[in-house]
Amino acid sequence: MNGKANVSIRASPSLRLEKVDRVSDEPVVARYRQPCLSLFMFDAGYRHFSLDVAGEVSNVSRPQRSVFALLPAAEEVRGEFHAVANRFRYSIAYIEIDFLSESDRALFDRPLIGFEDTTLQWGMSELGGWSHDPTFPLMAEGWALQCVARLRAKLGDRKPGGARSGGLAPARLKMVTDYIEHRIQESITLHELAAIAGLSIRQFARSFQASKGKTPARYIHDRRLGRAREMLAMPGFSMTDVAYACGFSHAQHFSNSFQRSTGMTPTEFRQANWGRCDAV
Repeated sequence: MNGKANVSIRASPSLRLEKVDRVSDEPVVARYRQPCLSLFMFDAGYRHFSLDVAGEVSNVSRPQRSVFALLPAAEEVRGEFHAVANRFRYSIAYIEIDFLSESDRALFDRPLIGFEDTTLQWGMSELGGWSHDPTFPLMAEGWALQCVARLRAKLGDRKPGGARSGGLAPARLKMVTDYIEHRIQESITLHELAAIAGLSIRQFARSFQASKGKTPARYIHDRRLGRAREMLAMPGFSMTDVAYACGFSHAQHFSNSFQRSTGMTPTEFRQANWGRCDAV
């Protein structure tokens, strides 16, 4: 990660809490993988941030208050963060896998990004205030139980180990997303995707959104921009190359879409992020 950071870390047997205050004049870009279930709390003050979890991109723009991101264990995550000023504040609660039941591990197998929860916000902030108290390990164990219970209630509509209620079966969903990945540079129609899933267009659109939390069109658009970010971080590709490789009809269309999504032009992104993708 770029920039200077002040990091506070406290731990109990089941939970590790990190509070980070990072200063950077440039967008912060990082790669991240942890063996634990990770709950991020991002303070207000971000202009935009995006998280790419195993190829699925989520974008959050100008949050008015603290927002959370729940990230499954062992998944590779790529993040890009743009602050209103030059300060990035966030906290992370890492919950040990052994602390979770088998059903909880299955329930927390997919990311949930950009949600608000005043109970979690209050509890995580309160726990941070106990970081220098000798009773912190005991407080942390108690809060970890409350946190898991709160997340379990929030994700109660998910089917453990599979799609959300009303979503596509995992095997069909994988067939659809693989098809999108392999043809990201082409025009992809709803009719094609529905045929792969063996559903009517209306049934497919509803089921896909239940599984992914976004429409098929939005998912394809986000994946195209995710591929574009990867290409812009590498040498040898012109803007036209990137636009066509990611399924945009021309470079100007690509540039406009990219700027609306990230708040930066492709050129600005390339200048800010070339060679800055570090491991966390």
